Amino acid sequence: MWKAQKTRVEYTIYALLELVSMCIEDEEICEYIYNLPPPTYQYARYCDWFETFCTEQRNYLIEQSQRFTTY
Repeated sequence: MWKAQKTRVEYTIYALLELVSMCIEDEEICEYIYNLPPPTYQYARYCDWFETFCTEQRNYLIEQSQRFTTY
């Protein structure tokens, strides 16, 4: 998912959705994901990039929808 976030945004969003759903259902999976090492030294844990990625995508979609408004 980390490598696909730049090229395959839709894939990354759906994969994050499934991963978070699995974390909600199973505490062991949630603990495992939470304790994974980070993909780069920029983050403390693997899951730290989730929020920034989702925020950036949300802002991009809002910007695009405002740019191409239809009547």
